Amino acid sequence: MDESPWWPVGIITEDSESFDSGRIQTVFGTLETWDYTQCLSTEWWQEQPQDGAVWGQWPKVSTVEILSQDRKGYLVRLNDNQIARITPFALGNDLSRFVQYRPWSEALEGLAVKLPSMVYFVENNDRVAVYDCPELVIGKSDFDGDKLASNLGSIHSALNEFATPNTERRWNDRLKDIESELKVTTLWRAPHSEYTVGLPRLNLDLAILAKQDDEFAFVADMRPPVEHLLCQADRLPGLANLMLIEQQISFASGMNEVARKSLLEAWLSKAPRTYAHKKAT
Repeated sequence: MDESPWWPVGIITEDSESFDSGRIQTVFGTLETWDYTQCLSTEWWQEQPQDGAVWGQWPKVSTVEILSQDRKGYLVRLNDNQIARITPFALGNDLSRFVQYRPWSEALEGLAVKLPSMVYFVENNDRVAVYDCPELVIGKSDFDGDKLASNLGSIHSALNEFATPNTERRWNDRLKDIESELKVTTLWRAPHSEYTVGLPRLNLDLAILAKQDDEFAFVADMRPPVEHLLCQADRLPGLANLMLIEQQISFASGMNEVARKSLLEAWLSKAPRTYAHKKAT
């Protein structure tokens, strides 16, 4: 268990209960767990589970091939056209909310992002998400950053009609919680103004991308375990998505000031016009 990429070896406490107990203790709090192992067999997929709820269409599974393991759990292939994310942890309901609320998912139709076609969740925690994705790209390191940023701007434009007003106090409290747990000090805080708004929660990560029509698309995923432990499940401004992508590109291939400026301009070219306001960036 402790050799799995998703096992929180760096933060789990010495006196933690075992995984099978249904919860493990970390230095940042308790992570609830469940018996995910049955999902790795084709037998489990032959009928829907009796507990929890399923939103979307249950897939027809011919095989369960493990494609990758990462900090969030497993990525598996179910058939030629579908993959699944299986997480051993209770990480909230970001994905099932998108599946349930059709205006959000319909707003993103035709854009460079894959939403789940089905989510199985229990007690408001997503356990398994299925995607229509014939080709998944894992661990790509040579990105066309400007193209990805432009696509991200289009996604944010589509979701902007569902934006909520600035919640500066909650965002600052979120940062204070992180600072308190990690014992660090933030030297710079993002600006807050009427142009800074919260969007429906999309967790995007360049570590996994879908390929469609020779173009790369984001895959809406579950939130990382450490973030779930440290932070409330708040909406965040679109700039937060962009900064995560910038960090990943920088780690993978390095970025200078010119590249960062180009990335920001590419995002702003498709994002809502108000996002380019000086007080928002």
